Amino acid sequence: MHPILFRLGPITVYSFGVMLALGVFLVAWSAARMMARWRQRPVTDAPTDAQVYDLVLWMLVAGLVGGRAFFVALNWRDYLSRPWEIAALWHGGLVYYGSLAGGWGAMVWYLRRRRLPILRTIDFLAPFIPIGQAVGRVGCFLNGCCYGKPAAWLGVRLPGHPEPLHPVQLYESVGCLILFAALLTLQRTAWRAKLSDPSGWAGRWTHPGMITALYLVGYSLLRFALEFWRGDNPVVWLGLTLPQLMSIVIVFLAGGWLVWRVRTS
Repeated sequence: MHPILFRLGPITVYSFGVMLALGVFLVAWSAARMMARWRQRPVTDAPTDAQVYDLVLWMLVAGLVGGRAFFVALNWRDYLSRPWEIAALWHGGLVYYGSLAGGWGAMVWYLRRRRLPILRTIDFLAPFIPIGQAVGRVGCFLNGCCYGKPAAWLGVRLPGHPEPLHPVQLYESVGCLILFAALLTLQRTAWRAKLSDPSGWAGRWTHPGMITALYLVGYSLLRFALEFWRGDNPVVWLGLTLPQLMSIVIVFLAGGWLVWRVRTS
């Protein structure tokens, strides 16, 4: 593992921070390029490039605060004797669903403030969020956090662990890239169908919120499956971890809304 990339005098550059910054940049850059096309046709009220970068920055800050707060709340006993570690993000320790709540809350606040269409804008941004997650999980792998269970095959050795472990961070990274490709393909196909055949079935997937719901369902299913190989999250109920239970809730809510939306559109 390489938690520290290099040092420049008193400055330490951590791999987790670098990969997190790179992931955020790729999300903002990719989304800005795509929305520049949509502003021409067929969506004239899409955010500008500057608004996309501002939006992603607000989401990053709120997501870090939410993810860290959730992690500290779950492990509060560990921070009683060393509260200064609460701000040590470079040591790892973010809960995705806390980041989801914080980041998406900031997104809704920003879009309402700018009077931009909320669901439609989130739909255009949602396919690119897995890019940031994929790169961020590489940072987790380099940092040695979010590790997997002991593995008989494909195992890697992490400091402090006597046995090879599943590189579950990289499993999730690959899964997120597949999710990105699937969502982007569906988004493009749906809008082309919408322009050529407005009454066709494929064009229904352009209805506000549908791509976002698919992202939530897709990632939650991925996370639910990968939790069986995670070694750092304890079982809390019925043999399931807290992220798995939260994944079930999100799949139920987002999936139910999606089915209702398809039937009524």
